[in-house]
Amino acid sequence: MQVIAFEIVDNGSKRITKSEVLSGLEINILTEALQRSRNSNHTEVGAWLLQQFQQ
Repeated sequence: MQVIAFEIVDNGSKRITKSEVLSGLEINILTEALQRSRNSNHTEVGAWLLQQFQQ
């Protein structure tokens, strides 16, 4: 599983590795959260995400 994000630029698009909406959010963190959600409950994944945002 992988999250692939794009931004619209000059009548086209390009792949990005950081969110353009949520400052500092790395796209790979979203991939990790989705992978964790397969084996953990939403509360645990949410707590992990909060830890990532606070670093």
